[in-house]
Amino acid sequence: MAPEEEAEGDADSNRFAEVRDSRGRFGDRAGKPASLLGRACFFQAWNWASLSDINRRLCENGKASYGASSETHDTVQKSWEDIQGRETSFEEALDFLRSCHKSAPFLNFNGNTFSAVGQVIAQAILSDISPTRKRIVVSTIVHYIAGVAPKSQMEDILFELEDSRPLQIGDRVQTLKGSLIGEVIRFDGDGRVVWKVGGTGSEFVTALHGLKRI
Repeated sequence: MAPEEEAEGDADSNRFAEVRDSRGRFGDRAGKPASLLGRACFFQAWNWASLSDINRRLCENGKASYGASSETHDTVQKSWEDIQGRETSFEEALDFLRSCHKSAPFLNFNGNTFSAVGQVIAQAILSDISPTRKRIVVSTIVHYIAGVAPKSQMEDILFELEDSRPLQIGDRVQTLKGSLIGEVIRFDGDGRVVWKVGGTGSEFVTALHGLKRI
């Protein structure tokens, strides 16, 4: 009898390191989406053959049988190929990876396979935060994909990250009392925000602490 799949959420860092080292190019596969709230083709460079290769290597490393599920493999493969060229939000991408894991297209290590993809994508997006913070966030994402962390936990940590991000051009903002709503168009030399009120075209210059993102 083949070994059972590794327990959900046991996304051992050595297994992910082995997968990355064996492929070498994984660091370039995630792309460079600009924001946690942006939309991108997160899976465009990850074809199904690369997923099969990840799973095969994980099975070899874990001395488990490698193979495809006769019930779900073709369906999940088609879903993967359909989403490759489609833009999604980061959260939608994580939901998709979790659903692929739950569908179990492979005989073993489904959780580790799809979590490995999520880990690489998350690390690319979170390249500008501290290493300690990144480890916490990536761990939460990996455990969400693996079915251990609830969605509410994943949503909370993504919201916290996005809320703490410095304002950028294009962000929707409002005054602290919510009386005016608009969009950031530039920053002046003193670090103040130049923003345009929606519907009127009027421009205002406000200190950073006088606005909040919406």
